[in-house]
Amino acid sequence: MIDRRIGVELLLLVGLCAGPGLVSHAWAGDDEPPDRIPDTDLKTTPDLLRGFNDSELERFTRAIPRRPEPLLRQARPRLVTATGVVFEDRNANGKRDSGEPGLPGVVVSDGDKVVRTSASGEYRFRIRVDEDPHHRFVVVTRPNGFRPTAAFFHRIPFDQSETNYAVNFGFVRDRASANRKFWFITASDSQFTNIPQMIPIAKDYAQVTSAPGGPAFLTTAGDLTMTGSQFEWDMYDRIRGASKIPVYEGFGGHDGNCLDPRCTVSFEQRIGPPYYSWNYGGVHFVQFVTETSYLRSTAQLRQRDWMAADLKALPTGTPVIAVSHYPLSASWFDQRKAEGINVICQIGAHYHVVHAGSRRGTPILNSAPARGRDWGAYSRTYRWVFVSPEGVRSQLRVAGQYKRLRVVAPGPRVVSGRQPLVVLAYDTALEVKSVTCRWTDPNGKVIVTPLEQQGDWSWHGSFEPG
Repeated sequence: MIDRRIGVELLLLVGLCAGPGLVSHAWAGDDEPPDRIPDTDLKTTPDLLRGFNDSELERFTRAIPRRPEPLLRQARPRLVTATGVVFEDRNANGKRDSGEPGLPGVVVSDGDKVVRTSASGEYRFRIRVDEDPHHRFVVVTRPNGFRPTAAFFHRIPFDQSETNYAVNFGFVRDRASANRKFWFITASDSQFTNIPQMIPIAKDYAQVTSAPGGPAFLTTAGDLTMTGSQFEWDMYDRIRGASKIPVYEGFGGHDGNCLDPRCTVSFEQRIGPPYYSWNYGGVHFVQFVTETSYLRSTAQLRQRDWMAADLKALPTGTPVIAVSHYPLSASWFDQRKAEGINVICQIGAHYHVVHAGSRRGTPILNSAPARGRDWGAYSRTYRWVFVSPEGVRSQLRVAGQYKRLRVVAPGPRVVSGRQPLVVLAYDTALEVKSVTCRWTDPNGKVIVTPLEQQGDWSWHGSFEPG
């Protein structure tokens, strides 16, 4: 055995290679984000395992109290008129000022019908609010080359008596969203029920969305909460508020389980429309409800008619990425192909597994639950999705890792002769580009060994102490 010390120094180079882009911090919902939960690193092993420290737990337990659950209110059937202008918000202040022109040809929907704005950017809808408890929405499909400067939708409550709505929607030019090469982040199944489960997910949102290289947005594929209670949505406000990029949420059945009967109303109230679309980089994204039992029959028909009209409005050949809680069936893809719709990817969830498959060459991408500790696994994962004219590729990212670097082999005591050198190197928001080992033998000789990557975490080489 060698009883003299060998000094080992690891040099870690991290970075992210991605297409150029500008990061937009536009808030996608109705309200401003609450106080953020920072993605601070944790120091002790117990804190690392649970994902927070005692002061964070105490702070947010006080800040987010449990509260009574409101009853589902009665609908007020009525005929509503909704009008307004989609305009170029040149100073990005969220309101229409003198001289700011309307944007023609922008797609606007009432959740049933789809229209394009006039030459002056105007739209108009007559909406029948029926006896079923579902909020109605006017939603603007984000156009390529623009980003919203305020909410891209307006809620028409089912339980109020107002019959006239005049709402303008502002968009500012955004070079990044015109780029045909971009990337975004996906997540699903956070399904938390308490503060200790919520804090690590909020930290993950902060860390994952801080990745360099300009991620376009984060899109979620449903089951954001466990039951959709107001307490859980209060916690989700902190999770969403931790994101440093826009978030496009999707509905999953767990988000509607607190109401009787179960439905999408709490999601509609706290998040927004349960189905909608947006454009980015020449790609059309469509987010919709696959657990349709949470929609009343009239709402199911509206979603069906909306999706048909939304996809029909696309220029021929437009790439489409579908986002839904359930992975879609082969028949869904066959139907879209028969309609001439160019679906290039689907983002799914529900099954709580890591999966990257395909439907006749079209990528179907799932990531494991964002909540962690699922089926005995501690890992919380997200997915980077890269889009270019050449196609779609993705990379799974394990959350909660901050420039993690550890020598796996050799152990604390080594033997003479050639032997493996194995290093674990990983960061959630950064790609490790290279790992170099510089070691000093007992005689003071310095030897530099570059390591080769094998898998997502491990870097391998060898060394030969004298």
